[in-house]
Order: sequence, then structure tokens, then C-alpha cells
Amino acid sequence: LDWSGMNLGFPLLRNCPKMTGIPIALKLLSSSSLAAKPCGALLLIIAAAWSVVWFMFVLMPVMFCIFVAYPIRLSRFWTFLLLIFMGVWAMCMSVHQLVFLAEPNFRPRYALIWRAAGEHPVDLAEG
Repeated sequence: LDWSGMNLGFPLLRNCPKMTGIPIALKLLSSSSLAAKPCGALLLIIAAAWSVVWFMFVLMPVMFCIFVAYPIRLSRFWTFLLLIFMGVWAMCMSVHQLVFLAEPNFRPRYALIWRAAGEHPVDLAEG
């Protein structure tokens, strides 16, 4: 990737990591203050979750719009971001399925039921 070319052509991309909150959390963690370290650790967890949401729902749509305007200049960068996006999405879906496997109460409760010839309907709530 031509990161220096990206910074020259699109200078606002340089500020994108600052919008996640992770730099502030890292400053708090590296602080010598005893009270700042737990706050930094808590903020780092929150900032990591916010970063995923920010990346998926803010950065990717904005980058798509920029890519539509400048397809040749951004082709490699868009491919890189798209691969990261798909990896994060796959991890989210994997965790989603693991939660369903681990806890049966979280599984969706729906079924498609129709009456067969000669059969009586069964109340599924009773057993």
C-alpha cells in the first residue's frame, strides 16, 4: 500500500485512528498516575468495541463513496480495507454461532409448521 500517497491525496484519513479513542486510552495506560491506569484499561476495552463499530458502519461506507469517486487511485487500499472488513464480519458471525451453540436459550425460536393429511396439529408449547 502507498500509505504516504494516501496521506497526500486524502489528508483526512490520517485522523481516522484518532476517532476510535484508542490513542487516548493508550496515553492513559502509559501515564504514571495510579488512577489513570484502570481508567485507561476500561477505556481501551470500550474503545476497541467502538473501533469495530466505527470501522464497519462509518469508515467502510465513507471509503466506498470515496472509492466510487477515485477507483484507480484507491483500488489497492479498498481491497485491503475490504479484506479486513470481511475478516471482522466473519469473526462476528463465528462468535454469533458459538454463542448459539454454547447457550440453547439464546437460539431463535421459530419453525415452519403445516398440517399434513390425516394428522392433528400439536401444541409445541406443551411439550
